[in-house]
Amino acid sequence: MIKFMKDMRVKIEIKIDGEITKTNATHVDGNTVTLFDIDFGQLISDTEKFEEFKKVNPDSFEEVKKLVSGIPGMKIELNKEVFIEFE
Repeated sequence: MIKFMKDMRVKIEIKIDGEITKTNATHVDGNTVTLFDIDFGQLISDTEKFEEFKKVNPDSFEEVKKLVSGIPGMKIELNKEVFIEFE
């Protein structure tokens, strides 16, 4: 399974046709807002963190935030609602 996943990546992002002037998004790079990005190769490269991640079953959104914030290879939007203002 690890051989299969090492080159796998899932990414959902919004590319704005213009300049972002205001947003509450967690991951912003220029005119791109990343909502979800998991690089499985990077995630499974740290076996200790990966095993820790597999064992956790969060009970709340706050626990999910805490869990994903320290995992390399993983970017997940941490706000329940995201707003983006642009020109």
